[in-house]
Amino acid sequence: MLTVKYLAPDNVTVAATSTRVMAENPERRFLQLVNISDENIFLAFGVQALQNKGLCLAANGVLTLTEGNMWLNSIWAICASGSKILTIQEAEHSVDFRS
Repeated sequence: MLTVKYLAPDNVTVAATSTRVMAENPERRFLQLVNISDENIFLAFGVQALQNKGLCLAANGVLTLTEGNMWLNSIWAICASGSKILTIQEAEHSVDFRS
């Protein structure tokens, strides 16, 4: 039986230089990134992030990806001052052989 398994929540510190916040995961089925900082964080998908370009995750903003809009490759982030925190929750497919 194919199920969804939530991975342990994580925090990633985003720097003033491009920081990889998520590695490629072909099994990813849910991803939530929460900017718990006081400044914008810019995201890039599959390429290094650039200041003031790409998807802007505003301070206290949330990005949720599900199977209908999932990104399986790497995600990069950058912020102006550095040392800002993204909280991450990810889930992936898991096979349960007991069923």
